[in-house]
Order: sequence, then C-alpha cells, then structure tokens
Amino acid sequence: MPIQVQPVPFNNNCLFFNRKDFRKAYAVEVIIDIENTTPQIITYRAEVFYSVNSLGRSVAEVITTGFLVNNKAPQSILEEMAVKCRETLGRCVFEINVRNEIIGIENYFEILKKWDGVKEKLLIENTGEIAERYLELFEETLKDADVLLAKLKKDPFINNYFFPVYNDPFHGLQKKAKDSFTFFNIEYDEDVVLEITEDGNFDEYGNATIIKQLVNQNNDERAIPIEVYETKYTLDGALAIKRIDGVFLNFGKRYLYTIEQVSSNDES
Repeated sequence: MPIQVQPVPFNNNCLFFNRKDFRKAYAVEVIIDIENTTPQIITYRAEVFYSVNSLGRSVAEVITTGFLVNNKAPQSILEEMAVKCRETLGRCVFEINVRNEIIGIENYFEILKKWDGVKEKLLIENTGEIAERYLELFEETLKDADVLLAKLKKDPFINNYFFPVYNDPFHGLQKKAKDSFTFFNIEYDEDVVLEITEDGNFDEYGNATIIKQLVNQNNDERAIPIEVYETKYTLDGALAIKRIDGVFLNFGKRYLYTIEQVSSNDES
C-alpha cells in the first residue's frame, strides 16, 4: 500500500513555524566553479538560535565556525586574512520580523569592538599596501550598519535561511517575492516565485518541499542575464528548515550551495 502523506499545515494561508527555543546547527558547503579553473569548495558550520530580547522582540543568533577552503585551513595570506576578518562576524545577533526576515543587527557595537582587536592583530601580522587596503575595505563595510546589514543579507546562508518562507500568505501553493543576492561580485534584485511541491503534502519521509526560482527564468531582456537560479527548501514535519540546496549558473560560471541540518535540540 502507498504511504499516506499529510497535507502541509497552513495558518491563514501561511506556513507557521514555532521557533521558540529553537536551536539547530547546519553544515554549509559552497562550490564556486568557473570554467577552465579548479573549483573552490568553502565549508563551515552555522548554528542558529532563536530567542526574545529584553524588549520582547524576536532575535536570531547565528554563530559561524570552522571555515575551510578545499577541505584545508586557509593557505594564502589573503585567505588567512579573509577568514580572520570573517571571525569578527562569527557571532551575529539579528532582530527578525514575523516573516523570519532580518531587519537589524542587535549586537552591532559588539561586532565593532571585536573588530578593533582583530584589526590590531592583523596589522602586526601583515604588512604592505595590499594587506592594509584589504583591511580598509573590510572596515568600510563594518563602519556603516546599513551597509553591513545589506551585505550580510546577500550571504548565501543568511539570504536563504532567513528568506520570508514563513507567515507570508501563499495563494494556492505559490507566492511571489523579491530576492536580492550577489554571485561573482555582481548584485541582483530579482522577482522570484516560491512553490510548495507534492500538491501540498509531506512526502513519505515527513518532509515538505518548497522550490524558489526566478519568475522570468529566460528573459533575454534582463540587464544581467541568468541561465539558472533555483533553491530547494526541505522542511521537516514541524516546518523547520532541514536542508537547502541551491544552484546559480551563468555563462560558464557555477555557484552551488548546500545547507544541511546536522544536529537537533536535544544534542549537546
């Protein structure tokens, strides 16, 4: 007999996810593959913890650790600097709205204070114009809270994990949204559509699937054409994000990302 699957629960045409005391860790893998070059694989761990701040607002703490490039610690000086600079953002506390979108950085001044120490150490360890310029550019982003927030929101993990999947009305099994992302140093602002697959049912493993793709996938009039941009969300029976798979293809350039849950609330 075929396995009976249950319909995905809707609350006023919205997917509702109870994030109270939710804590999960995810393995993140990004593959950057440019034609005629060796692919670059970046991996790290991201832990997400939802809570409420002293003002009663919802916040999400994101802790990122263990950055590796091609399964190795950074090899070049610039790779080492990039990872050490990124450690400044190793703990970000975001204020979020009911749609699970990031609307502010709760610990912005904590980040600035941490950067002062990181910068001082890096200036001692690295000399020369290239190192100084790299640190200047990174600092320019940090010193403006709005610029930093905009940049973080285009990170593959943050962009997709905090995309408005929840508490935003679906019409039937679809809804449209705006997506802003950066691939290969090009910024895009695109119309996308999210569709719940399997006719709104959980599959035999108790998962629901949502596909996010461009509204006009093959629009030749696009200022910066995109061959493929698609993201697949796998949600568990409680509608928490279990896995995200994404692909971006453009003229011999390939950018793949996978975000997979590796722990649950009851794990230490």
